[in-house]
Amino acid sequence: MEVASPDDLVSAVARDRRMAGYRVRRQGDGWIELEVVAQRARMPVLLVLAWPEVWKDKEQLQPHLVRARSGNYGLIVVGSDAELEAAQLDTMPADTDVTAVIGPIGMTRLLLALRARADAIHQRMQCASIDLELERSRHENEMMMKIGRALSQERDIKKLLAIILKHACEVTNADAGSIYIVEGHDDDVSNRGLRFEVSQNDSRELPAISRVLPVSSTSIVGNCVLSSERINIPNLYALDAPGTGNNPWSFTHDRSFDDQN
Repeated sequence: MEVASPDDLVSAVARDRRMAGYRVRRQGDGWIELEVVAQRARMPVLLVLAWPEVWKDKEQLQPHLVRARSGNYGLIVVGSDAELEAAQLDTMPADTDVTAVIGPIGMTRLLLALRARADAIHQRMQCASIDLELERSRHENEMMMKIGRALSQERDIKKLLAIILKHACEVTNADAGSIYIVEGHDDDVSNRGLRFEVSQNDSRELPAISRVLPVSSTSIVGNCVLSSERINIPNLYALDAPGTGNNPWSFTHDRSFDDQN
């Protein structure tokens, strides 16, 4: 089978088992957008094949060129050697992901071209993700040094805790946070108390309070103290009944403070 038109490509995706890793996401007059479903990535890898009726018209081509500058998008123009030479597509901006294939194109050459573009886009996205992680690490390292300097200059324990909490929220991109202090000297930690000492909330104004709670396994902070383990609950308001589903710790969330504030 040869692909000579957008309709041929749609038919190939629907009927040729070798195209199982692709699906038609969108289409218009003279172009088809394929999504690469065989690759797992944060963003979908998109490949657009455009025929001469699109890329010979600057107005129709422009939206595809804009998208070809994004990280997950590649533009493949289809045409004859003579048409491609006349259009001077090689003069396009260097930051656009554009390649060309000669049409009509056989299925083997088409599959190889699609795979090559998809792999290149996927690698580019991975490199961008690594660069982002490196930049985040650099920012966090600078922040940790800043925190260290601030801590070395402060002697008031409550101000120290406020500094620690503030920067902990910044590092973790948290909207709010609290620090509890374990009070008492009993060898049995469950006989001690937990003082709600410092809190921060960027979304709402909270009253300055300091209260003491029992160290109990039924509360999240109490369980953390008793187990010395980190507990991650994606949605506190969606906890299942104690001891079931996503609540193996048997927590009972008291919303009275949240509802009052």
